[in-house]
Amino acid sequence: MIKRIAPIFTALMLLGAGCMQPVEQARVPDLFGAPSPEGFVSFNEGFGGIPGPAPAPPVRTGFDPAIEWAADLPAHPTEVTVLRMRQTLPDPAFLQNITTALRMPAGILQSNPVAESMTMQWRDEDGYRWTYDAEKNRITFERIEGVGAFTVTVLPTNDEIINFAEVFLNERGINRREWGKPRLAFYWNDWWLAMLQEQRCMTVASVGAMRELAQNGSLIRPTLPTLPLESNVDCVQPEFPSEHVIHYHLSQDGQEVYGTAGERVIAAELMVDLSTNSVRSGWFDLIQDVDRSNYPVLPLKDAIVNLQRGGLRGTEGYGPQDVITITTFEQGLYRHDTETNGAKRTYFIPGIHASGNAERASEERENFQTFIPLLREDAYTE
Repeated sequence: MIKRIAPIFTALMLLGAGCMQPVEQARVPDLFGAPSPEGFVSFNEGFGGIPGPAPAPPVRTGFDPAIEWAADLPAHPTEVTVLRMRQTLPDPAFLQNITTALRMPAGILQSNPVAESMTMQWRDEDGYRWTYDAEKNRITFERIEGVGAFTVTVLPTNDEIINFAEVFLNERGINRREWGKPRLAFYWNDWWLAMLQEQRCMTVASVGAMRELAQNGSLIRPTLPTLPLESNVDCVQPEFPSEHVIHYHLSQDGQEVYGTAGERVIAAELMVDLSTNSVRSGWFDLIQDVDRSNYPVLPLKDAIVNLQRGGLRGTEGYGPQDVITITTFEQGLYRHDTETNGAKRTYFIPGIHASGNAERASEERENFQTFIPLLREDAYTE
């Protein structure tokens, strides 16, 4: 109980004494507002109401588990800087230029056309087919030639696998300034090292299971075969999936961007084919400029209540006998995707990423993470 109550009283006392300092932002809106392709954005509440309902913890019908924290809450700000990604669909002038280049009659556009979607597709001399979707602001690509071997018998190091993706992106001049450090979605080298340390090996049956996984299973959250002890079976040469997934996480203004479940938002996903030591396919979101404006912050007591309810992830799947302990708080941004006048819009809402572990009544422990946005609820339109 002390763990849960002490941080609350401490934070409230500091807030009342004026000791809580605003969260530092890497970049802040211009004091007198700033120009934008969509018009002038004022310093305070320059986007008006944020479209959509306020993100909030899901409603529970049962009893919540106990949520404690063994770390100090970050300093509570007096206001937060909301970011709005600029629109990616062509504006009327650009749309008119495209249609003019394609020799379309000017009359079919009328005076103020509104683009609803735009896609492009092309092939390059290296054998890749590329697709650009302006509404998603995303480029996808794949190598046109057939699939190689599904498994390999030898794995390069983790750094070497990641370097195949880095070289691919560098050769094509792809901007990654808002991407985090690349990570493998699953570290097969680490898993195999753990198996060897336990003196386990692959059999004909486990190699068959690995081939099935490589062809039809998930390469991001693989269902791993159970390997027997090498002293009990006839071991064979190991095989591993030839395709390895590499993720780059999204950041904005030097802060990590998170989703509803507290997971880091992915900015790019590349599939490396170890049968050819090259990138086979993938996608990435183009770096897009953002506008900034300050908004009032959610009161500290409301933020604490949302944390006690499990944040945006909620506590579904946990019972009143389970205990969730938060061990780390980090400032970050929540990606708020919504629609305005039928067009997709993306906002980044400052808040707190909380991570730790959950201990069930059965004494089983597992990781837990969530996110608590700090934008006041009445700043949203619904």
